[in-house]
Amino acid sequence: MADDKQATTTTSARVSQALAARFRRRYLVVEDDAAVGRSLKSVFDRWGDATVARGGRDAHAAIRAQAWTAILIDLRQPHDTGLDVLADLRTFRPAVPVLVLAREARPATVNRACELGATLAIKPVPRSLLEAFIRSLRWPDERLAQAVDRWRVVCRLSEAERDVLFLAATGATRSEIAATRKSSPLTVKKHCERILKKTGERSWHEAVGKLLREAAEAHGWDTPIPVAAHSPVDRGCAPVPGEPREPVSFAGGSR
Repeated sequence: MADDKQATTTTSARVSQALAARFRRRYLVVEDDAAVGRSLKSVFDRWGDATVARGGRDAHAAIRAQAWTAILIDLRQPHDTGLDVLADLRTFRPAVPVLVLAREARPATVNRACELGATLAIKPVPRSLLEAFIRSLRWPDERLAQAVDRWRVVCRLSEAERDVLFLAATGATRSEIAATRKSSPLTVKKHCERILKKTGERSWHEAVGKLLREAAEAHGWDTPIPVAAHSPVDRGCAPVPGEPREPVSFAGGSR
């Protein structure tokens, strides 16, 4: 019994490590002042990987390049204002949390930032406020975990089946799931077959897609987590997170 408990704990730790790597938190700082940008980056780097965009043009390119955990925008930017960047952002990333920094609280600026779903702070901004903003964020792995745990209860999944479903929903291939759990691909295949039987879904693609849609509707996501393009049962192939072949539409906000 003790050995089984230790094995379960070890497997859970490996799953957590794999998820941490897959869900690396990425922040975009839109700040044209190099010194200020470095200072802000040092704060966000403690919580993930921060990238500084020097002005509106760089920001527009960065917004389109990938999904972000959160974005900080200084209103004063060359070429475009921070509100212009924010408006452009919302056409591509409608739910990503945004903190806007302004020199003064002009009513029109505050109202527009609120309309675009951002939080506004007045400079100089203390480090504690930035960290409070970061801590307020909900991470995709935590949101997905809640959805998987609901399925585990409703469908009576085992701990192993729960972990396989969780990892598959992040885009992990059958081989990657097997390596994480220190098991064979054949064992993972059997887990997938049992999950389909318990959930009543016709295919692995439909099962994972349904899970992600339920999680998205419950929480409102911006960071895309792909639906596997092929079943781990069949081919063990899945797109890389951040590059979904069939992206899920995310609605709502995460603030």
